[in-house]
Amino acid sequence: MDRFKLDTAGALGAARTRALDELASRIERWLALTADAETNEILLHPLTGPAVTKWRRIAEQSKETWAAATLTDGATVLATPEVSETGERSVPEALIYPELHTRLVSWWLIHA
Repeated sequence: MDRFKLDTAGALGAARTRALDELASRIERWLALTADAETNEILLHPLTGPAVTKWRRIAEQSKETWAAATLTDGATVLATPEVSETGERSVPEALIYPELHTRLVSWWLIHA
């Protein structure tokens, strides 16, 4: 069996062998960064019609802090519960940034 062992440096050359070793090292570092990583992706679903009425009732009864915006059509609402202090001060940040952030993190983890 030993006679079938491949001498990598001899077959590929020292420079290619070093390049492959460096690639393996980089892959190990990426794997270490993502080994225990996970994310949840937040997707906003605009509410219209009866769903807006139902949401308003639930929001009034709950003990949660909501950030909400009525879109320019006057009938569509975007809302999210349990916002941070920053989100309370800036509704667009509370509504748009979490969805954008979770999508980017999801993309990064998939591609890492």
